[in-house]
Amino acid sequence: MVIVAAGVAIDLSSRPALAASPLRTTARASRHVSVDTLPRTWIEMKNVDLRIATDAVVGIRQLRGEVIPAERGSSAILDSTSSFAIRITSGTVAIQSADLSVILNKFVFGYKGSPLKHLHVRMAGAQMVQSGVMHKGVDIKFEITSSLSLTDSGFIRLHPTKVRVLGVNGESLLHALGMKLDDLLDLSGSKAARVKGDEIFLDPTKILPPPAIDGRLTSVRVEGDALVQEFARLPDDSLFTGYARPDSTAPNYLFFRGGRLRFGRLEMRDTQLQILDLDPSDPFDLYLAEYNKQMSELDARTKQLVFVKNQITAIDDRIGSVTRDYDTAYNSLQMFKNIKTSIELNSGIKIAEYAVPPENPDQDKRVKVQAAGMVGGLFLGMLLALLVDKFDKRLRDPRDVEPLLGAPLLGTIPRIGELKRVKGEQARNLIAEEFRIIRTQLLFGNPELNYKIIAITSPQPGDGNTSLAVNLAISIAKAGRRVLLIDGDLRKPDIHRIFNVADSPGFAEVIAGSHEPAAVIKKSDIDGLDVLPAGTPITRPSELLSRPEVSRVLAALGEVYDHIVLDTAPLLPVSDTHVLVGLVDGVMTSFNADVDRNTVILVQDILRRSRANVIGTVMNQVKYKQSGSYHRGKNAYSSYYTNTRVPAAGELPGKVDPNVATLTKH
Repeated sequence: MVIVAAGVAIDLSSRPALAASPLRTTARASRHVSVDTLPRTWIEMKNVDLRIATDAVVGIRQLRGEVIPAERGSSAILDSTSSFAIRITSGTVAIQSADLSVILNKFVFGYKGSPLKHLHVRMAGAQMVQSGVMHKGVDIKFEITSSLSLTDSGFIRLHPTKVRVLGVNGESLLHALGMKLDDLLDLSGSKAARVKGDEIFLDPTKILPPPAIDGRLTSVRVEGDALVQEFARLPDDSLFTGYARPDSTAPNYLFFRGGRLRFGRLEMRDTQLQILDLDPSDPFDLYLAEYNKQMSELDARTKQLVFVKNQITAIDDRIGSVTRDYDTAYNSLQMFKNIKTSIELNSGIKIAEYAVPPENPDQDKRVKVQAAGMVGGLFLGMLLALLVDKFDKRLRDPRDVEPLLGAPLLGTIPRIGELKRVKGEQARNLIAEEFRIIRTQLLFGNPELNYKIIAITSPQPGDGNTSLAVNLAISIAKAGRRVLLIDGDLRKPDIHRIFNVADSPGFAEVIAGSHEPAAVIKKSDIDGLDVLPAGTPITRPSELLSRPEVSRVLAALGEVYDHIVLDTAPLLPVSDTHVLVGLVDGVMTSFNADVDRNTVILVQDILRRSRANVIGTVMNQVKYKQSGSYHRGKNAYSSYYTNTRVPAAGELPGKVDPNVATLTKH
């Protein structure tokens, strides 16, 4: 494609960047032009295939008109079709059947809810045949043969001469039913088509996408396989006979004259722009959207070439620097040779032989001794490390419990004594936040797993399982769930002391059947949290917990509460918990940070033999620098809880969360 602007020809196939073109119009870009006195821009096209989509072309045999910007006072942007409209003063346009099919499907009947789809157009003599699918609750195949004519208002009238619906005579069927075509088709959603009676009317100015056109048809006809439209010649069309194009011999071209126009990077005033086709043997295929894409690709390639050029320049500079260093070294060598020659001539001393540097070092045993010492020391260090690791059963990191237990570490509770460095309420907030994190992982870590009944256990007394059970129940209740906390440690119960309720009757009486659950469950001060104490102490709790009634009681309570948290006795001293862990949906273990590997392995073996579903573990009494609070930002909690909002009226400033239990008994 070639552009001829102000007498200068530019070949876009080899140089599409137009900003650097030496155009006469560029020098006048800064001149102020009044909006009311802006000159008009005229357009002339001949033998141009205007591509309106990748699969649709409008064949413009000849067209003249005025380019009108969408915004008054602005420039028409040639490669932005929505920025201008064309008022046609004369023209002849031909649309092939295949292109007309695309136009009807995409732009005329392509709206949502259209009753017509999958349209196919072909020409039969002087008539147009449309076939496709009509949607009336179900898809109905149809074929309409129409004659073409124009209305007084310039609309294209399609008058059906033959209608077939589902392969039968549709016209006779409609007349027999007393119906017309507008009874079947509702084209109110189309901007370019309407139906009245048995006739369909198309608005030629609206069937195409932007740019919008304004013109009046004088005739419409069928030529071969094309629909040909003739536009009326307006008085303004005589203006085109008063000037000559830069290349008046070109058979295929697009020509702009006068006014303001933008094309790619080219901004023109008093425009005189002619775009020519390099191949005059066929119509000019103009697709502005593809031009924009090529321009973007060319910009990217240009940037790559500039980058490569800069790299080559840097390499050339480096080569020049190395060459200069070589020349300097060579000159220095020559100078030393000259000095040597001068000394020999003046002193009479000559160098008989130059010392040759040895190719191999002398046999020095120190290197071998040092190498042997390093290898031996490394071997002894590795051996010592293996021995220490074999006999040291401690867990050096809380997460070492995960591979031994086969369950994830849900949280770490720091030692209370080490939180003295954290002032006031912040220590309690740190612990509360740890339990919220445990709750979040438990409830939302995998939404598909619904842990309704959760048992909390530990290897030994003092490992913090009661503290974990109480705080977990409070945290879940704070999340809006209805929770029941059951004291399942019938030997040394502690839940009743924490919540200040009577220890009996309780869980033992419910299992024995002497009391109903509703009669022994106690309300707590926490919204949504109820407490079921252990009950009257008994001598053989393991036998009571082995009864089938335990499973039925837990199932019945599970129908009432969203979650049940069951505090149990330690696993290693007694066998009470061995039965309970197999009856619940999930088991959480609580370990002291000083636990050894053998204890964890023993707990895992007991839970495996009890067929318990271990869902996670919590590590208590962890050093502050090993806890989750420290690793999530060290002093982040301090600054977060210090810079609190201003208390509202009636609110206690600096109030801590009273619902955090910091127990160490279990």
